[in-house]
Amino acid sequence: MQEQYASQVRGLALTKGLDLVRIGGLDESLDHDTLYQVVVPGPNTKIFPPGRGIEGAPLSEVEDWLSHPWE
Repeated sequence: MQEQYASQVRGLALTKGLDLVRIGGLDESLDHDTLYQVVVPGPNTKIFPPGRGIEGAPLSEVEDWLSHPWE
């Protein structure tokens, strides 16, 4: 289920010319620990979540940001 949701969010990122990178929680049983970043393809420059020291965000936050990045 989590992989299907991640695939949907990855598709949303791709429509904006961005990529979704999984950076934590590689064990599917630890979905609550899974973190993601939105990056510019190529050099993988992180654009979300913003700020230094914030490694990643849960998939639901990434989806919200991709849907409404101006908020």
